[in-house]
Amino acid sequence: MYAVVDIGDGHNHRITEVAIYRTDGRQEIDHFTSLVNPCKSIPYFITKLTGISDQMVATAPPFYEIAEKVIEYTEGCTFVAHNVNFDYSIIKNEFKKLGYNFFQNRLCTANMGRRLVKGLPSYSLGALCKHFGIEIKHRHRAYGDAAATLILFNKLLAIKEEEETFIKKNLPPNLSAEQLDVIPESTGVYYMMDKRDEVIYIGKSKNIRNRVLDHFRNYQSMKSVEMTTQVAEIKYTLTGSELIALLLESQEIKSHQPRYNRALRRKVLPWGLYQKNDNGYIRLTINKIKPEKESIMQFRTKQSAKGFLQRLCKEHRLCQTFCGLYRNLSKNCLLYQMNLCEGACEEKEPPEVYNQRVLEVLDLAQNEESYIIIDEGKDNYQKSVVLVENGVYKGFGYMDEYLLNWGIDTIREHMSYTEDHKDIYTIIRGYLRKHKVDKVVPLRGGFIMN
Repeated sequence: MYAVVDIGDGHNHRITEVAIYRTDGRQEIDHFTSLVNPCKSIPYFITKLTGISDQMVATAPPFYEIAEKVIEYTEGCTFVAHNVNFDYSIIKNEFKKLGYNFFQNRLCTANMGRRLVKGLPSYSLGALCKHFGIEIKHRHRAYGDAAATLILFNKLLAIKEEEETFIKKNLPPNLSAEQLDVIPESTGVYYMMDKRDEVIYIGKSKNIRNRVLDHFRNYQSMKSVEMTTQVAEIKYTLTGSELIALLLESQEIKSHQPRYNRALRRKVLPWGLYQKNDNGYIRLTINKIKPEKESIMQFRTKQSAKGFLQRLCKEHRLCQTFCGLYRNLSKNCLLYQMNLCEGACEEKEPPEVYNQRVLEVLDLAQNEESYIIIDEGKDNYQKSVVLVENGVYKGFGYMDEYLLNWGIDTIREHMSYTEDHKDIYTIIRGYLRKHKVDKVVPLRGGFIMN
């Protein structure tokens, strides 16, 4: 079962309307719609867009009065919406205020459209509905957009099922269609095995089923054809959290060394941060890893290394010329004139002062504060936890939410400890920059800081 959802956003994530249409993937089963009192004034531009005014919601129920209905119509269903993370995060946040951990598997009709319908200039709800000839009645009202999304979803699902049928008929000789049928549309890590039970490829996805099918749908090279013809079995591990899927994927690739994985197999990353002495000043540079020279930190790409160094320079006013990020072509450094650094390259800042700051910055960068990352678990009743102590990645685990209040010793008991790799920090930093998690909680002296 699927629950197709759309909400009216009254600005700053305050809900003004909820619409939920349940479907079996072919036709509507039932639906629930309601205006919602956001308990604050609705801005004029929202009223102009949606037609929902303060007068209309004055007698409408606040969210907590319809929360039970939302659970009733979504429970046991996959949560479907156009740009699903928007609607899902707002509803999840409303439940969080009520002390309830709302958790559902998700599907995005925008992403489905991009994958199944090629060549459209836009994959907005309006553009996809126009492509399929779907009329959107009551545009920008939750019940109107949800009704259109329901029709769109059923059409996309029909295309997807037709495609899956074709894929199953053309599977490799050692892989059965029954094996594909049991793979869930959930977040986790998958393992492709050959007939000797050897792991030949490991991947991760927010939707394991779709990603596995992509391997048999889109052959990008002769290597991909060679790999898929050898697949005899597919195993998977559900993680709930996309961050943990990334961490587990990295860990498992290094452990199994699958022959068709490339980038993450390297235990030594290709780019490094180095330091050298130049006329008494410490210069930080980015270079390819050299076995004979010890690097300060390692990175997967030159771009990520450069981005990290740029952040250090910006936040701690290090000399970008000394770090090779800025080419000073004149006697007077433009960055110094713009008050973006202390002028070490013009000897305005003494070497001992500049060097001391560089060493402090490096020490801070290499020994990040201890913290835990709390995010979605595998179900409604638990959370995932990633633990970093004294700058060292310890591992991840799952625990009931109430146990998080029992202290760091309890959290340590629920960890699956693993070997620390330098690229783990690239994964964690990159993920936190681009995604929201429930919480990042610092630790001080072994205690959780609220």
